[in-house]
Order: sequence, then C-alpha cells, then structure tokens
Amino acid sequence: MIKKTADLVNSKKIEGISDIRDESDRTGMRIVYELKRDSIPNIVLNKLYKYTQLQSSFSVNNIALVQGRPKLLNLKELIQLFVAHRHEVLIRKTKFELTQAEKRAHVLEGLLIALDNLDAIIKLIRASQTPEDAKNGLINNFSLSEIQAKAILDLRLQKLTGLERGKIKDEHAEIMERIKGFQEILSNEDLRLSLLADDLKEVKEKYGDERRSNIEYSSSEVSIEDMIPNEEVLITISHLGYIKRTSLSEYRAQGRGGVGSKGATTRDEDFVEEMVMANNHDYMLFFTEKGKCFWLKVYEIPEGSKTSKGRAIQNLINIPSDDKVMAYINTKDLKDEDYINSGGKILNTNKEIFETSDMILKVKEPIKEEYNLIKKDQIVFTYFHFASYRPLLNAMINNKCICIAYETIQKKNGSLPLLVPMSEVAGRMATQEGAKYLEKPMGGRGILLGGVTGVTPAEVLIIGGGISGTEAAKMAIGLEANVTILDTNENRLKELKKLFSKKINCILSSKEIIKKYAIKSDLIIGAVLVTGAKTPKLISRSLLKSLKKGCVLVDIAIDQGGCFETSKPTTHENPVFKVDDVLHYCVANMPGAVPFTSTSALTNSTLKYIIEIANKGWKKAAKENKEILNGINVINGKIVHKSISDAFNLKLNNINNLI
Repeated sequence: MIKKTADLVNSKKIEGISDIRDESDRTGMRIVYELKRDSIPNIVLNKLYKYTQLQSSFSVNNIALVQGRPKLLNLKELIQLFVAHRHEVLIRKTKFELTQAEKRAHVLEGLLIALDNLDAIIKLIRASQTPEDAKNGLINNFSLSEIQAKAILDLRLQKLTGLERGKIKDEHAEIMERIKGFQEILSNEDLRLSLLADDLKEVKEKYGDERRSNIEYSSSEVSIEDMIPNEEVLITISHLGYIKRTSLSEYRAQGRGGVGSKGATTRDEDFVEEMVMANNHDYMLFFTEKGKCFWLKVYEIPEGSKTSKGRAIQNLINIPSDDKVMAYINTKDLKDEDYINSGGKILNTNKEIFETSDMILKVKEPIKEEYNLIKKDQIVFTYFHFASYRPLLNAMINNKCICIAYETIQKKNGSLPLLVPMSEVAGRMATQEGAKYLEKPMGGRGILLGGVTGVTPAEVLIIGGGISGTEAAKMAIGLEANVTILDTNENRLKELKKLFSKKINCILSSKEIIKKYAIKSDLIIGAVLVTGAKTPKLISRSLLKSLKKGCVLVDIAIDQGGCFETSKPTTHENPVFKVDDVLHYCVANMPGAVPFTSTSALTNSTLKYIIEIANKGWKKAAKENKEILNGINVINGKIVHKSISDAFNLKLNNINNLI
C-alpha cells in the first residue's frame, strides 16, 4: 500500500503529500502521511480512500428465493421476509405440537376410562382368547378407539397403583392446558408476533455482544466538492446567455495613474448583463420563461479567465429550445430547514396540500383538476369571478366549502383593496401589450403608440375609469399617445381630469359615445368592472366591422366574461386572435406574465386578511370585519353574495344566519 501510494504521489494522481512513514509495530499497523502546508487534509484523505488499499470495500449480493423465484432484496425486504418466515415456522411448529398433544390427550382419555372401569376391563381381558378379541371387546363395550384400546392393552400393571393413577390424571390436565395454549397461539396473530420478539430477545441475550463495526456513509465515491476550495468567484452572464466563473484573484485593485486592464470580453453584438458574487460551494438557480427552475453548483460552471467569453447556458442545463433563462439567484444551500423552522411544511403534491390544509390560498380561480380536492368546510381564499363561469360555482357548491373572493372584499368607501394590485398590473400591461401588438410583425397596424416628430401619435380609447383604466392611461400618456377615457360616473371623470389635467379626454360614456370614439381608435382597452358580476358587452360584433383594420382590442375584463362581444380567453403562449382584421388580446391571467411583481403586490394586500382569518377563524373574522364579510360568496353550498344570485337567478341566503 505504501509503495502504491508513493507511485501515485510521483505520478501526481495524489497531490499534497510530502512524506510517508511506516510506524507499524507488534501492537498494530500505523502509517503516517505528512502533508504539504497548502494541502487540504480531507481532499488528500478521500483520494487515499479512492485510489489505495487504505479503505477496501466488498459488495453483498442479496439474492434470495422468494416463493420459489430469485429476487434481489434490500435490507427492509430481507427483514420483512425473515419475519414472515419465522412466523410461518412458528405456525407450523405450533400445529405440529398441537397435533401431538391432541394424540396424547386422546390416549390419556382412554386410560382414564380404563381406570374408572378397571374391574370390568380386567375381567374382559381375562375372558378373551386372543389380544385381538380383547381389543375388539374394549372398543365395543367401552366406546374406545383402536388407539385407546391398544394403549390399555399395553398398560403395565404398575400403572394401576393409586400413585400412577394420579399421575395420569395430572398429565391429562396438563396436556389439556397445553392444547388450549396452542389453539390460542394459532388464533391470535399479535400473540404469535410477541412470541417471535421474545425468541429474538432470547437469541440476543444468549449470543449478542457489542457491535464490532461502524455503519457510516460510504466514502468510496469521493465528492468533487471536497477537492475544490470554497473560494469567492465572480459569475459573469452575457446577454446572449454565455456564462463563466472567474476567481477573484484575477482581479486586482487599480492604483491611480495605472494602466487599465480588460475586465471581460464578449462575442460580437453581445454584452455582460449579470455579474454575481458567489462561493464555489454555493448553488446557482436558473429560472426560465416557462416557470421552470434549474440549478447548478457554482463549481460546475466552467471556469474562465476574465477575458474569456464563457460557455452557453443551454450546454450546461437541459433547457428546451423554445424556453430561455429569465432570472438568476445565488443561494448557499437548498435545504428546507428555514421553511420548517418558520412553521412551514414542504409537501410534494397538490393532493397533499388540499388534504392537510384548513385554508387554501391561490392567485387564480381553482382549476378543474382541483375541484375534487377541495373538502367540505375548507376555506378557499382567491379570485373566483363566479358570475362569469357557472361550472366553477357548481363545483364549489357541491364541495360545501367556504369561498372568500378577493374581488368582493370591499371597504366602507366602496373600494376593492384586493383588486387594486392586480388591476394596477393589468392596466399597465394593457397599454404595454397593446403597443407591442400594434407593430406590423405582430399583426397590428404598424404604428408607434407615441408617434414621432411630424407624425400623429396613436389614438387610445380606455373604456372604464377605475384602477386598471387609470393605470392604462398613465402608461399611454407616458408614451405620448392621444388618450380618451369613457366612464359612466361623472365624479370619477372629474377626478381623472384633475389628475391628468389637459393630457387626456374624459367623456361620459354611452352606447353612441363608445361607437363614436371606437371607430377612430388604434388601441381600445376594456377596463370595465362590475363587482362580483358579469361584465356588459360594450363593443358588439357589428361595431367590430367599423373599426380600423389592424387595430388592437385589449380586454382586461376577460376574467369576468369580457366587455367585447367577440372576446374569448387566451393564454400567454397564444395571447391574440383576429376577428374581422381586428387583433384581440384576451389573456385571462395578464399579471402572470410578471410573476415577481404580481406576487409581491398581491401578498402585500392580502396578508392582513389571511392572518386575521387564520387567527380568528372565518366566522369570527367575518363578524368583526365587514370587509371580510363582503368577501364571502358561498358557505357550505349556499350562495350568500347578491351579485352571484342575480347573475344566475339562484336563491340568496342570509349570511348572518350562517355565521
């Protein structure tokens, strides 16, 4: 072993050892490895384990016959089958002993009959000509079996003494107790398992001694992490997705008047987009556009000099060709302890979440796959928009759960605090997406929303002056478009006029006014909200034919049925469709395109209600907080919100009688 280690050191396969000494004597083997000053002991030790006889391993092939077939067994299966085998042996042993005891009891019962009729039996035997005649006489006259008759004939005369007669009776009583015990063992599985445990304890006490070996994790496979110093590195990611890690030792402080040096080099038309400080043993998380997360250890990222261009991320992690990395996070580990210590529980499936939770929080309506997972009396706190989708309402009624809707949580002043964050996001995105789809390659008219010097900007019509309409207007004004807002509330129009001054047209809405402004608009944004109810159709199919070819309709109200007659829900993957050369953008979950912003905004708004419901229970919270009371739509299969009963002409139940 020492010679092989020396050869490995000389061939540079094992580095860090300066000297090897054999200090073995008659008391045992002792080999000393002297290490170099800059070597890492754990790395050297792992290499010695891997490449030398310092550690040896052997494998156990646990193949056994199971029901006549060979099978490779793990430790748990070995124990289970051993216990099953011992159990079967115990049953067979007990059955055998029961049979033997019953046979002996049968003989003893015959002897007792003989002792009770001793004079008659002696007389019968003396009168018989042959043993066969005597046996037949015993069987016929005393109802004995052939075995009992034979035992009587074989009985020695000394057994007829009083003392021997007592022994026979005692033996019979004892054997009947044993039979009773055997029968109890055969009829009681728990008793059999208890006997097995006692047998194993007896073996342990008789043959057991202290363990002479230790059970440890195998070190035969050396972790590469042990061989890499946990030093600080700089991770560089370019715009085109090239990544590398560079040791900080390559970067030096620049003195005054010094000659500069290149900090990074990229390919043509590429540039450095992200620079992340990390340690070699950290984890790097990659989040893609389609919502997937991939991870790498930092040391698995190819190392490069500060002037190298790096390697494509697609070559490091298995990202589909139609997906791309959108965000990066550096973290020390991927352990769950922080979540567990804070009271959280990590679950693997939707089913586990619904089975173990009293309250379910979502950012969108329950989907069809979740309908059967929701339990009776379970609180579901999310957006529902029941008025636009009857199947969802039917499912929640059948489940008899408690439905609290974000969209109907309402303050005294009539505002909807849980619609505000998503309305703000959707409103701003409506202008942003509308401007994008006005571009010719996207199918639009091919105009720039804000125009340029000497070119008229686009006409933007916003129907509805609520939160989402206001935010859409802010974005459109910022892009220097001509903006008109229509609303049926005069006071709201005055507020908007004061807010935007002369930058916007605020018009009282009517059917004729909508038609007048729609036919000259390039971008129409539907931002109408009727609390808890279905949205009215404000742009008809017939009016659609009068609109500009290539104009864009963005329907923010699609979650509530949409405010354009030709609207139908779309997805982020396929967000638009055309009707009569008019582009429709009707994504049902617009904020889902910006999940970081949306989740943070929604959490900020919902958290206080979540805590109150969790701490007080939904009934007490509803009694003490009118805003939560307004949010309750369905209780144990009964509709308690007027907008839903009106939408489907269903019975409205008095909520106060149910809480």
